Amino acid sequence: MLLKNIKIILLNLIFGLLLGACSSSESQKNNSENDKVKGFLKKKTAKVTIRYAQTFRVEYFENYKLLTLLNPQQPTAPAQQFVLLPRGTAAPAGFASEQIVEIPIRRLIPLSHTHIACAMVLGVDSTIVAVNEAEYLPEEKILQKIAQRTIQNLGSGAELNSELVLSLRPDLIMTGGGADMKPYQAFLKAGIKVIPNADWLENSPLGRAESIKLLALFYDQEAQAEAKFRDIEAKYLSIKNLAKRATTRPQVLCDIPYKTTWYVPGGQSFFAQLLADARAKYHWHHTTSTASLPIDFEAVYPVALQSDYWLNLSVYKTKAEVLAQDRRFAAFKAFKNGQLYNNNRQATTKGGNTYYMWGIVNPDLILSDLVKIFHPELLPDYQLIYYQKIE
Repeated sequence: MLLKNIKIILLNLIFGLLLGACSSSESQKNNSENDKVKGFLKKKTAKVTIRYAQTFRVEYFENYKLLTLLNPQQPTAPAQQFVLLPRGTAAPAGFASEQIVEIPIRRLIPLSHTHIACAMVLGVDSTIVAVNEAEYLPEEKILQKIAQRTIQNLGSGAELNSELVLSLRPDLIMTGGGADMKPYQAFLKAGIKVIPNADWLENSPLGRAESIKLLALFYDQEAQAEAKFRDIEAKYLSIKNLAKRATTRPQVLCDIPYKTTWYVPGGQSFFAQLLADARAKYHWHHTTSTASLPIDFEAVYPVALQSDYWLNLSVYKTKAEVLAQDRRFAAFKAFKNGQLYNNNRQATTKGGNTYYMWGIVNPDLILSDLVKIFHPELLPDYQLIYYQKIE
């Protein structure tokens, strides 16, 4: 009887050891699988930090991103939200189908040339299937693809070629306008996602440049966008700090009147911030508008008489062309002293301009141009990129 009990105890002991070994092996296997999952999740959930932009926010959840689009001009208006969901993942509850965007997207239609530049910065421009207003596009690489018909031209104006858009089956249309979705109803009904990118409402040059982060969300390219933006930010802040060494602050006049009204940048606008960072004085810096201010010619005239520099004069390239619009310009201080500069150095013959495409995602270059114009002693060897002097 005792021998029998000993045998039972030994068998149980051996069985327990074998079971423990199997459990240990299974545990090691599970831990290995968990490590792989953790590594996968870590790789997939690189995050962006929004430091300057006011028009969008992003939150990261376990298996999706929640994008919130905002209008800083209407802070009480309802925000638009979109769920950016990895393909094959179950959608979270509480969201309509038109709010669900499967990522990474594979076919993009950007309706702003700035967003084309963002795609090129991120290296995802190969996913662009169509653009609009190609005749004004100052980018040879995209123009070549249009000529080869690998990228389609949707035409100009507010009306898009709906049949062509639907035949291209884009995953996403990124608009450059506001939140009005009425012009895109046919595309929404067909399951095409439409994202309004209101980067033009940003009042900070670096806020506008953060548009690359917004586009990156749809490609899982957050790490690349962060790296690109950190480089842009560092260069911009370096030039801004250099400008602080300037011993003078010249007064600047901007733009040119249309008929009897002068549309000048608002004090909280993108360009007013550039002027401030370039250590220049701007008469309307105290205003709170982020858009252009319509001001009567008579109200601008006394300011123009005293301004040291005059910038952004439409498409004009000579003083004779400027004077042909209005003979009163000859009395302006900047006109007399030959301090007229226009941002059309890289304009195309058809009116396209890299300033409005690449300059927005490279604000450090615009700021460098302005510092060179206002304080040439700080950048003695620098050559203007977007600006040229009007002779």
